Order: sequence, then C-alpha cells, then structure tokens
Amino acid sequence: MRTLILLAGAVFLAVGGMVAATGDPGQPEADHGHPLRGMAVPPSAAPAAQPPQDPWLKASVYLDHEALARGAAFRAAVVVDLDEGFHVNANPPSLDFLIPVTVAPRPQEGVAWGDVHYPAGEAVAAEWADTKVRLYAGRTIVVVDGTVADDAPLGPARLAFTVTYQGCDAQTCYQPGERTLEVATEIVAADAAPAPANTAIFAQAAPSRVREDAGTFDASHDAAAPAFRFEDEVDVAAWLERGLIVYLALVFVGGLALNLTPCVFPLIPVTMNLFAQQGERRPMKVLPLAVVYVLGLAATFTVVGVLAALAGQSVGLVLQSPWGVLAVVAVLATMMASAFGAFDIRLPSGAMGKLGARKGFLGAAFMGMVMGAIAAPCVGPFLIGLIALVAAERSVVFGAATFFAVGLGLGLPYVFLGTFTGLINQVPRSGGWLVWTKRLLAMALGGLILTFLRPYIAPAMFRPMVLALFIFAAVYMGLLEGLARRPFSKTFWTVRLAVAVALLVAGVYVYAAYAPESPAAPSRVREHAGTSDSARDAPSPSATRTGAVAPSRVREDAGTSDSARDAPSPGAIRTGAATPHVEWTAWRPGALADAKAAGRGVLLYFGADWCTECRLWKARLFSAPEAVEAGEPLDRIYVDVTAPPAGAKADFADAYRGRNPPAVIVLDARGRVVKAWRDPPDVAAFVEALRAAATRDN
Repeated sequence: MRTLILLAGAVFLAVGGMVAATGDPGQPEADHGHPLRGMAVPPSAAPAAQPPQDPWLKASVYLDHEALARGAAFRAAVVVDLDEGFHVNANPPSLDFLIPVTVAPRPQEGVAWGDVHYPAGEAVAAEWADTKVRLYAGRTIVVVDGTVADDAPLGPARLAFTVTYQGCDAQTCYQPGERTLEVATEIVAADAAPAPANTAIFAQAAPSRVREDAGTFDASHDAAAPAFRFEDEVDVAAWLERGLIVYLALVFVGGLALNLTPCVFPLIPVTMNLFAQQGERRPMKVLPLAVVYVLGLAATFTVVGVLAALAGQSVGLVLQSPWGVLAVVAVLATMMASAFGAFDIRLPSGAMGKLGARKGFLGAAFMGMVMGAIAAPCVGPFLIGLIALVAAERSVVFGAATFFAVGLGLGLPYVFLGTFTGLINQVPRSGGWLVWTKRLLAMALGGLILTFLRPYIAPAMFRPMVLALFIFAAVYMGLLEGLARRPFSKTFWTVRLAVAVALLVAGVYVYAAYAPESPAAPSRVREHAGTSDSARDAPSPSATRTGAVAPSRVREDAGTSDSARDAPSPGAIRTGAATPHVEWTAWRPGALADAKAAGRGVLLYFGADWCTECRLWKARLFSAPEAVEAGEPLDRIYVDVTAPPAGAKADFADAYRGRNPPAVIVLDARGRVVKAWRDPPDVAAFVEALRAAATRDN
C-alpha cells in the first residue's frame, strides 16, 4: 500500500509539472512571455520520480574537425537540448547547494583534455532565494578543449563524456541524472589536414563565462590579477637584478633581521636552555654544536619554504591553524615542565640514543630542525615576497639557495648565543645557578605559550593572565626558588632580587601598555538566509540584473540578527555598541569582473578565523567611520580562507596571493590595484586609497 501511495504521488507531481509547463489558460499571457519566467523552483521541493530516461533532455556531442591530427588542438561541443518548460542549473551554480550541469571528458589514450567552457546562463528571480539564480533552458552548448598527443595511436577512436544535471520544471525538481555520450572519430597523421566540421554548432556556442577544469582560474571570467606588490612587502625582484651574490647577501641580512620579530625573539631562551644542557665547559667544544644547530634550522627553513613556494602557500601556513598552534604549545609545555624539573628530557634508546653528549651533533641538528619548524609561522612581508619570487622562478635550486640564506641569517645569532651559553657551566657552584637559570627559562617559555595562545584568549582575560605570569615569576624567582639550597651568596641574592624587580616592572609596563582593542561592531558578511555557512561563495543578495555586486549599505544597527544572514566575519570583536562598520559581500566567481563592468572599484579582503592580524584590521580600519564612508561606493568583497580554498576560490586566492591572510587589496574601476596591504596602515592612507578607487575617471 505504501508503494502504491508513493507511485501515485509521483505520477501526480509529474502530471502537475507538465500542466504547469503548458500553462494555465486562465492566467495572463504575460506569464509565458519568457521561457524561464517563474521556473526557478526551490531544490528543496519534494523530488518527483524521474520521467523514463528524462525524455525532456536530449544530449549529443560534436567535434570541430572530421578527424583529429596528431599534435593538433581540437574542440568538442556537448549540446544539451531541453524541452519547453524545463531548465537546469548553470555552472558555476548561483548557490552552493544547487546541482549544476557538469561535463566531464573521460580519459582517452593519446588525448589530453583542457578547459571546459560553460555559458553564463540567464539570471532569473527566485521567490525562495534572496538573489537571482542562473539557469539554462532551451539549447545549451558546452565546449571542451582537447589536444592530440604527438604519439597518439593512429586509427579509429571514440571519445566519451559524462554529463550530470538536475532538471526542474515550473513546480518540481527531479532527482539528479547522468548521461554518457560518445562520438566516433579517427586520429590521423600530423601532416594531414582534416576538414572543419559542425561549424554551425560551434558558431552557436556563447562566449564561456567560466572554464571548469577542476576549478582552473579563468581570466575571461574574473580579470587576471594585475601585477602588484603589497605596501609592506620587500621588492626582492629588484635585488635579483643586481646579481645573485648581492641578492643572497641581502636575503641573508633580511633573515638576520627576522630575529627581531615578536615570534622569533622569544626562541632565544629556548636555545640557551638547549646549550646549557650540553654540559660543555669550553666554548670551542660548544661552537661546532651551535653550527650544526643552525644548519639544522636553516635546512628545515629551506625545505618548508621551497615546498610552500612551489605549492603556492606561505611558510608556516599549516602551523597557523588551531591544530598547528596546539602542537607547538604542547612542545613548549613539555619543555617548560622539563625546565621546572618535572622530568629530564632524554633521547630514546636505539638509533636516537646515539644523540648523547659524546655524539651530540645529531641531537643539535634535530633541535635545530625543531626550532626551524616552530619559527616557520613567523612569516612577515619579507618572506612572503621571497615566496612569490621563488614561485614565479619555478626553480628548486634558486628556491633552496634563497631560503637557505634566510635560514643562515636567522640562525647566525644562535652560533654566538650557543657558544656563550656554554660558559654558564663554568660559573662557580654551577648547580644552583644552572637550576635557577632553567627555572627562569621556564618562565620565558610560559610567556611564549601565552603568545601563541593569544588569538584564542579573550582580550579581557589576556592582560590579567600576562600580569599574573610576571608577578608569579618575580615572586618565585626572587624569593621562593631554591630555598632548600640556601645559604646563597650575596651576589646570587642581588641577582635574584634584581631579576624580581625587573619582572615586576616589566609586568606593570606590559599590562599598562597592552590596551585592549577598542570596541568595534563586527564586520559582517552578507550571506543567504536558509543556507549553511558554506554559502559564502554565493552571489550577493544585492546582485543586479547583470550579476554585478551592488555596493551594500553600511549597517549601523547593534541589534542581533539571524546568524546565517549576519554572521560576524572571522575574528570580529563582538559588541553591543552602535558603531559603524564595513559590511561585506561574500566572494563568488565573477565578482571582480561584474564590478569592473559596472564601473565600480573594489575593496578586496582575504581573512580567516585563525588570522590574528585580521582583528587589527577590523578594530582599527574596518570600523573607522571615515574609512566606512570612503568605502561606501566600492564593492566590498570578502574571501574566507579559514579552510584551505579549493576549485575556483583556490585559483583566485593564488592569483591575488590571499592564501596567507590578511590581504587587503584596493582596485579601481578598471581593475588596477591602487594599494595592497598585509599590515594595517594608518587610517588616512587607507581612506586615501579608497577614495582614489572610487573616482570613476581614474
């Protein structure tokens, strides 16, 4: 009985769909004035049973030549004809949950497949969505590029294609379907001249809006990224013009300067602890270990840097994720516990057991590699410029030399530091001094742990935690540590008290100097009601008839809203204050091309949940009233790279170097880059760039 009811319901829906397709004589004729009018139905509607083999869809494939010559390029046209009243979703889909038409050429010996060109489709208003959706109706032609190999086997060949789709009529969406198409041809010699074929079919093919070879970025869809450089990025290409030796020398100096960055500088006490445990009294015995340590650090930096450049990603990108931070914190916490005497870190038996005191070179190299991995997340604009250059050169040797020079510059201070630290063991009564020094290093490790965890700690809690650490370190290191080993020498007491006072002063200074970020309303990203968070790549609700992203108005209300529509952008500071803020439109393929066609500039922003610097952009610039006002005429487009981007988004992020956020790029109405930053500039410079981009006669 249940089966009969389901069958009856399916027949009812199918008949209802056909009735709707033919129209209701009682309705005004205007309802049938457009082949797609009223046809955009929600995909959540109850799927009807498939008509036998989808008779409303016919598909065939044609080649542009009667035969295919070796070494020659060719095109295949997949023609999809839909009966009147039916439509399918365009590719790319307007919303993430829509199932588009896809054409996938099957592997064929001697044939290399290239781009797949989909027509743009027609944007149609849909009652169930707050934006227009693009559909195909009538005849749709998808063109596939191919090339015949020079050694392709001669003779008959059959090329196969898989077409997937979901068809809908005016009321119902059917279950997704799939067709396999084949076309017979012949592969001939390279000197043959096959005659053109099916010219009328290829003449009907509309200019492609997107090339979809697994998400390849298409310059015809979103204008290819123009050449540009971030304002805070070193122009290393200019260095290279002066010669390789000069270039490597400058890169070496740049690596040396990286020791002054907040992330690398705290690693100095870790290195002191390492060499203090070597037990060597003579500097010349420690020096080789220090050199091996630095070589290990440089080797890791080289490998990670070159691999990241070849992959189009920045050094340390993986370690910027929450799981990467957790791994680093776990290592530091283990070292901190060891420095407090909870246990001694000893190498395991076997092969690793050879990393003892008498054969400490392998141990020093291993620790150097570990420190290199920990230092990797500290990629400033300097290293980002190097990565871009190495990726452009596509030379592993050049990349290895570049990043090895950076690693040597980064590690040079550790040679002297490690050698000097070995002298600690020559201090009289070294046991008490060394234990006290290890405890002080443990306190430094605690501060380093807080530094790594800062993006995940509320600003209101971070300051008290830092102050508490300084107070605890001052009391413990000045008064409590080593009481059982008394009496101390007068010099030791003086040093202890001086360190305690210095820690207290430093704690008060840091607490007073570290002002929490000013309250700012979150920079919102327009999304679509009724969709999941993955709909961030869908078209803007304010899209115009041509698909252009219209400038969205700045919202100044402080009230709460539906999380799917007004979810705060990553890292936003929540507040109830009525503060103006930038409201973003989620990126979608073609957003920049649409803005350029409409004559509007663009404020492009790459951000992520784990991006610490993104918080500074939101607090200082995206909530500055003058910046909000200056950005009003622009299309404000947000690209979320919290998760590794894929497909067209990955290509777009690579083109604009946005995988490592923050990246803020201001483009004028012609698509030219006005300014680009990673570190937040002052408000005046930011506003000046926005106003320049908004000028229409630029």
